[in-house]
Order: sequence, then structure tokens, then C-alpha cells
Amino acid sequence: MLNDEDLAKKESRAIEDFIEYRQKSVDLVKKVFSNQNDPQLQNFLKNAVHEGFSEFLNKEGPHYVAEHLAKFLDIHLRKVAGSAGISDDNLIKIIDEILILFKICKAKDTFQEFY
Repeated sequence: MLNDEDLAKKESRAIEDFIEYRQKSVDLVKKVFSNQNDPQLQNFLKNAVHEGFSEFLNKEGPHYVAEHLAKFLDIHLRKVAGSAGISDDNLIKIIDEILILFKICKAKDTFQEFY
């Protein structure tokens, strides 16, 4: 049976995986279609990745993602204040990625409840 610490690590890893998967998807589209000079096509592809990722994140219920985003953010903000500490640049990068996922997530009120 998982204790609270093990569960928190798994939840945190899930959010890290979401962030990594989204970034890989964006990078792949940029790489494959980098020679396309059509702004409409590039915008269409960007929106397609965004919509696909939105469907993926909200499939199991947006409340799950919103809750774990809030917890993930809390963990990293506590690292800044605590002895573990992370650099400001790294924290800004993490916050930027969380905000991207937050925009995609449909249960923003759940995020607010947990944070």
C-alpha cells in the first residue's frame, strides 16, 4: 500500500510526464513542419497539438489534473522556501509549464480549491 509520500511522488511524476509529453509534441510538430512557411498551417498545427493535449488531459476528469497541478506547484514553491531550494530560473520554467497546463485544464475552480 502506498503511503502519503509515495503517492505524492507518483502524482508529481505524472505532472512532470504531462509537461514533458506536451513539450515533446510541440517540438515534434516544429521539427517535422519547420520547412513550411505557411503561417496558417503552422497555426493550425499548433492548435491541433493544443486541442489534442486538452482532450488527453481532461479525459479522465479535469478535476484530477487540476488537483495535482496545484499540489505540484505547492511542492516546488516550498522547495524555494525550504532547505532543498531550487534556482529562480528553474522555478520560473516550472511555473511557465504549469500555467500552460492550467490553461488547458477545464477545472480551474478545483485548482483554486487545492491551492
